[in-house]
Amino acid sequence: MSRSLLRVLAAAAVAAVLATACGGSQPLYDLGATAACLDIAGISVDMTRDSLDYIAMDAGVGAFSVDLDGNDAQVIFERSASDAARTANSYAILSDGPSDDLARSRNVVIAWHRAPTAGEAQTVEDCLRTGAR
Repeated sequence: MSRSLLRVLAAAAVAAVLATACGGSQPLYDLGATAACLDIAGISVDMTRDSLDYIAMDAGVGAFSVDLDGNDAQVIFERSASDAARTANSYAILSDGPSDDLARSRNVVIAWHRAPTAGEAQTVEDCLRTGAR
């Protein structure tokens, strides 16, 4: 084996070890798969731009709104977990700090109209899907 090929293989091995040691990245949630799950669960999903607030309209991947017995939420999908953290921070700034009406998981932010019941939050969280089969 040539010396340059050995260097490439060694670099690849080190990168693989580091990715495993750091836990790697979790798969991102998928907008389409999540919306389909909510729809199957009988939840009203509105994917029109008119249903979104201006933060959700600026989502990197996209967003939709849901209505659970009068408590609606914006479900925002970003390109990465760090983008979702920035989006959650934007909502927190508007509401003068952290609140019970905001949730974040991986690349998704859920901004509720009012703090959700445990059942409302669980319904949406149970439908977060990666799109992987």
